[in-house]
Amino acid sequence: MSPHGGTYSEAQAELVPVEHVQAEQRRLRALHSLDALDVDVDPRFQLMVEVTRQWFDVPMVSITLVDADRQWRVAFCGPLDREGPSSGAICPTVMNQSDIVVLADLTRDPRFAESPYVTGGPRLRFYAGYPLRTDDGEPIGAFCVMDSRARGFNQADHEVLSGLGRWVQSELLAGVRAGTSAYEGLPA
Repeated sequence: MSPHGGTYSEAQAELVPVEHVQAEQRRLRALHSLDALDVDVDPRFQLMVEVTRQWFDVPMVSITLVDADRQWRVAFCGPLDREGPSSGAICPTVMNQSDIVVLADLTRDPRFAESPYVTGGPRLRFYAGYPLRTDDGEPIGAFCVMDSRARGFNQADHEVLSGLGRWVQSELLAGVRAGTSAYEGLPA
């Protein structure tokens, strides 16, 4: 099975290392075990993206989970779709990094300059993303702030996004469908 859910032809199977296929299968099992795909918007996560949008003064924020061939936004604000293709997207790359990724101007990054998310709607220019992981370290998505204009991102911004990203990650792991909170006293 390919990392995108289809099957490999014999020629393709020879090109894809078995370890990559197994790692992607582990990652997808971990993602699906969260039971966080195709759910209604949870007010906890919507509050997180709204607070983040206001703090960074950006038009777009998303808690994005990366499935086999699509992105699913648990919560988001701005001109984004709830679901979209992962092909050409930025979050699948970011989720595999060990720390926050900041792309000040996507049009100048050869990996993403031709991405449909940059050349078409929503015309992304700036992207900063916190890689989301399970307790076992499996990459599942990204918590990201985005803008339609290039911009800077300083050390204080990095620290705030890191703290908010840890909060999002802990809430995801606590359970999306359960409506429970990882923090005592927070309303679900």
